[in-house]
Amino acid sequence: MFLLVAVLFAHVSLETPGDQYGVWATNASTESYAVGQPNRLDVESPVLGVLAAVEAALLNISLLVTSV
Repeated sequence: MFLLVAVLFAHVSLETPGDQYGVWATNASTESYAVGQPNRLDVESPVLGVLAAVEAALLNISLLVTSV
């Protein structure tokens, strides 16, 4: 249960789906500690942004289902 809470907290308050999408779609971080830094692959891809956000949502759902 702790893992579920920790992951949900991280994805809701620390790195939101909008942040996850943005860093891949624009190739620039908006996080206060890394403003303007490129992503690890140094690519600008809205498709990868959507995939990153969907992957995080699926992770949250799978952890919820597993915990229940």
